[in-house]
Amino acid sequence: KYQIKGRVVQALGDNTSFDFKTLRSKFDFLAGVLLSPSFQLLGLIRVDYDTVKELANINRGRYSFRLNQQALDDPRLERLFWNETGFEIK
Repeated sequence: KYQIKGRVVQALGDNTSFDFKTLRSKFDFLAGVLLSPSFQLLGLIRVDYDTVKELANINRGRYSFRLNQQALDDPRLERLFWNETGFEIK
């Protein structure tokens, strides 16, 4: 079971987060879709539930999985697609 979340970023190096009201509803993987402001696909990541839960911060009653350099360096995070120039979705 996948939890799919998308974010618009200026560049792949930009920090962003994927937020959850709760992590009680277990999923197998988070699929994070990173799009440019013109909606070109820049990146696609996959992270297993246990890693999301371990790395998420609790903030104002919600969980926030920060996609930053530390998370990107974690070997449990998979970069399924990663391209600064993007891929146009038609």
